[in-house]
Amino acid sequence: MYCLWIKLKRLQPSLRLLGKNNNAITDKIQEARENLVKAQYNLQANKFNPAILLEVKGHIDALMHLHMVEEQILQQKYIINWLQLGDANNSFFYATVKDK
Repeated sequence: MYCLWIKLKRLQPSLRLLGKNNNAITDKIQEARENLVKAQYNLQANKFNPAILLEVKGHIDALMHLHMVEEQILQQKYIINWLQLGDANNSFFYATVKDK
């Protein structure tokens, strides 16, 4: 039991960093949006340049990937909230089921 406690104690700082990771994702999404806007502005000047078209496509793919990561983080937070509140509170359960 003591070994488990020690291992969990060592794991605690890493888990705290995971909670702060959401702010980094939102910053990355904002940066990706800015890059996409710049690339689209360049595309308006040269509509038939294939290099710029590929650049815009790459920025769109990166932005979509970051949105998926953000969505996964929010889903994990929802599941944690459900586990904390749903088991101990029947009104929370029925309100959630009613919304669905």
